[in-house]
Amino acid sequence: MSDDEATWLVVGLKSCEEQLSQVVDILRSVEVPAEIVTPDALDDQPARVTLRIPHDRVVAAVLALEQHGFKRLKAYTGGRPW
Repeated sequence: MSDDEATWLVVGLKSCEEQLSQVVDILRSVEVPAEIVTPDALDDQPARVTLRIPHDRVVAAVLALEQHGFKRLKAYTGGRPW
C-alpha cells in the first residue's frame, strides 16, 4: 500500500505495549490491514501510535476501536502527519 492509498490513523494509548497489541488484535478481528509507522522520534511518547491503513477501511477501524474504548483517534490523508 502506497502513501497515496493510505490513511494515517493516530490512536491515543494509556499503556503502550499492552494497548498496542490490543489495537492490532481489534483491527485484525475486523480484517483491517494496518502497519505501525510511528517514527523513532515519537517512540519516547508511549501515549500514541500511528498506523497506516487503507482509505476504504477507515470507518471500520475507527468504529471497532471506539467500541473497545479507544476514544482518542485522529485520521489523516495525504502526507505523513509528522
